[in-house]
Amino acid sequence: MLSEDDLRNTKLLLYVNKVDLPNAMTAIEVMDKMNLANLCQVHWFIQACSAVHNVGLCEGLDWLRKVLA
Repeated sequence: MLSEDDLRNTKLLLYVNKVDLPNAMTAIEVMDKMNLANLCQVHWFIQACSAVHNVGLCEGLDWLRKVLA
């Protein structure tokens, strides 16, 4: 779906949540599963995070703020 021409230059922030849990997928694993490396026309960012430990949330929002400015 993200490879559609209508979505060219779309900004995509993807949070990989609950990375602190055992057996959780890493950001790289999610990136591979979603085939994000082949999305050349979409500006994407993947951020591992844990809301419980307050890790990664601000980094993702900072990226989004910068690309939307």
